[in-house]
Amino acid sequence: MKIKKICLIIPLVLLLTGCTATANIVISDNIVSEEIIIDDQTTPRESFRDYIPVYYNDEVADTEPDVKEDNKVYYKKAIKDNKIYYSYSYRIANYNNASTMKNVFDSSVLSPGDRDGVTELYTSKGRIHLFDIYPTLTRLEINIKTDLEVVDNNADSTSGNIYTWIFTPDTADKSIHLETRNYQYKRLHPSESYTESNESNKPSNNEPVIITQKESLEEKKAEERKQLIIAALILLAFITIVFIIIRINIKKNR
Repeated sequence: MKIKKICLIIPLVLLLTGCTATANIVISDNIVSEEIIIDDQTTPRESFRDYIPVYYNDEVADTEPDVKEDNKVYYKKAIKDNKIYYSYSYRIANYNNASTMKNVFDSSVLSPGDRDGVTELYTSKGRIHLFDIYPTLTRLEINIKTDLEVVDNNADSTSGNIYTWIFTPDTADKSIHLETRNYQYKRLHPSESYTESNESNKPSNNEPVIITQKESLEEKKAEERKQLIIAALILLAFITIVFIIIRINIKKNR
């Protein structure tokens, strides 16, 4: 009986011999972009698969042909500076089914901030699977970049808006935790600051997302009405000036 092996974005492409892997992740209000960089100078470039599914559910066996199937979505592959790059951009609501985090950690969750404005990414704490499957993997670096307001994190280091976690076989027993606040919620609630005291004021899980959307729609309508009034006043002023000029010309002609 043939044993089917799940296709992991990082492990499948690595025929590891002292190799390192870097995952660059960018989180915005609605999009999560991934770029996986494989630095392995000993493995032939043609050994790296061209078609790797971006979603965890689209598993393939490592012995299956490296061909594209119509019903699956794949990472975009590129070779730069003798390194292998795999990239893809997810809608934030779909990221919980992404191959990368799902297969590296025992569990990982990205909760979108559509109810309370706080988007939270967290993973389970435990040894990274890659170091057990591929003993020659020496280093895994995960960089998360965001222009959103970060309210909490447990990164190993930060550089501006980039938060970095380093995993090695000796230091793999840790997790990722990052909380951000989206611009839409902050704009609708400018006076509210996120602290532990706000926890009791958070909407419950059963509270519908339509509340925030309704507030946003009302604000947009109010802005449109304001612009309409300004345009009407400008038009009225223009008509008044034209009328005055015409009256002056009439009087001069008399």
